[in-house]
Amino acid sequence: MQIERWLSFRGVAQVLLSLLVAMGLLMVSEALVAHNETAWTFDETRTGAFAVEDGPHPHLLWELPEGVQSIDGFRVTVNSLGLRGAEPTRPKPVRTRRVVAMGDGRTYGYGVSEGERFVDVAVAELGGSRVWLEAWALAVPGYSIVQLHNLLDLRGWTLEPDLLVVVGPGLEHTVDRWIDDDLIEPVHGHGGIREMLNPSALFRVLDHWFRVRWGDKATARHRLHDPDAGLDRLRRPRVDPNDYAHHLVQVVEEARTRSVEVVFLVLPVPADLSDEPLSARLMLARSVLHDVARSLGVLVVEGGDRLHATGRSVADLWLDERHLSSLGHETLGAALSAPLRRWVRGRPLALKGTGEPIGRYATPPIAPRATP
Repeated sequence: MQIERWLSFRGVAQVLLSLLVAMGLLMVSEALVAHNETAWTFDETRTGAFAVEDGPHPHLLWELPEGVQSIDGFRVTVNSLGLRGAEPTRPKPVRTRRVVAMGDGRTYGYGVSEGERFVDVAVAELGGSRVWLEAWALAVPGYSIVQLHNLLDLRGWTLEPDLLVVVGPGLEHTVDRWIDDDLIEPVHGHGGIREMLNPSALFRVLDHWFRVRWGDKATARHRLHDPDAGLDRLRRPRVDPNDYAHHLVQVVEEARTRSVEVVFLVLPVPADLSDEPLSARLMLARSVLHDVARSLGVLVVEGGDRLHATGRSVADLWLDERHLSSLGHETLGAALSAPLRRWVRGRPLALKGTGEPIGRYATPPIAPRATP
């Protein structure tokens, strides 16, 4: 019996020793990988870090190059975050509050000077630097909510926003040669096993190579600029309305965990000034935005109402069918600043949400492309 007990004890000891050795090797491997993570993958927080020869950016597809650039006839400065504007002070100065608007080329300020953008106008009307307010546009021409959400996770939170203005619907409901979800990898796993494992550098590096670099989406991304690659022959919108709702919910929840106020700004379109009907896809996207706002208690600013109230023409307020003129930005900035005044005075903007689950949306039918 003594021999059996000794052998049993020895077996348990060997198992424990093996576990300790395995844990030690895992800890050493984790430390080694964490030290070399950027070298073995790329620095996701820095613009231009993903080599052009490696194909489109796995999380953004494209980004604005850092430095002084000539874009759309304007000489603009792009900072290290890949955003139009000067380099932000990081960490954020004491007492400073930052208003960050996230959107596409209209938020970026296509066709207007930096200070003319609606977010800059709104912050200036609220007092600007006199009351320690700064305006930032987390915006890149052509971006959808999928790319913007990734940009927010990669670099946007480093701005330490106090108020996040989610501008939309943007390009989610438009039809292009691709579907965003077919090409773009999320920066972080939201829920499930990936979110549990993501704190591990070893997991992140393995995930980067096996999923981001070599996965099915990587193969599809390399066909993005091939004119003969019919990436989407069904003519679906770039972002499914259910995915649009999913990203909006995640952005609001992530902001609130950081004690960041959130406002939705509904982008106006020229049809808002007339009796011309909106497209079914745009109407659905706006409905999604309003449903999410109602459920989560997010304040919604209706940009189209303010522009319509001016009595000005489409030619006065828009440069083209999509982009606002300087007067359009000025008017939209005034519409945004009005409800933010109470926030400047220290009052919260969040409303009481219904808490209702977001329903399932059916994508409007889109005719397939005619085959030659």
